Amino acid sequence: MQQTGDVAKLKTPARKTIVFAFQPTEKGKEFALCYRTERIVVMGKAKLILGLAVLALAGVAGWRIASCELANIELHEDMRDVAAQIGSRIGLTPQSTDEDFRRAVIRKAEEHEIQLEPEQVTVQRTGTDEAPIIYLAADYKVRVKLLGFSFTFHFTPSSNQRSTTSRKRPPPGGYVQTR
Repeated sequence: MQQTGDVAKLKTPARKTIVFAFQPTEKGKEFALCYRTERIVVMGKAKLILGLAVLALAGVAGWRIASCELANIELHEDMRDVAAQIGSRIGLTPQSTDEDFRRAVIRKAEEHEIQLEPEQVTVQRTGTDEAPIIYLAADYKVRVKLLGFSFTFHFTPSSNQRSTTSRKRPPPGGYVQTR
């Protein structure tokens, strides 16, 4: 602390200078002002550390939940690819059986670290023998543990396309805008 006349300058750890004005006869105030600024700096550091800890916990929780969601989305896309039967449609491979589809879905789920049993996979066939339409679905739950708490997420990916918007055809005259 530097003192010149009625003004004292205090250098803080943040390299900022705080200027205090006091009477030179008041020796006790110099200590009180220094103590307050040190306390403010310590409280600021504590808030920073606490904020970073909360941010880190939120990041870990978000990462665990997002990884489950991402695995589900990837399994959904793989199920669409398996149901498309590109190889059998162009004559490169024979038609697959229901059991082949179940094994393929389970194998794709394992690639994304999802554990499925054959009972959790549904295979439905519609259409003709020449142009079959295959519907694949899975039903599974994933448990996510966070700081002693456990959450269960339920997923039902299928080979159907997901739609976030309505895909209805417009009426014959088109849509009419009203005001």
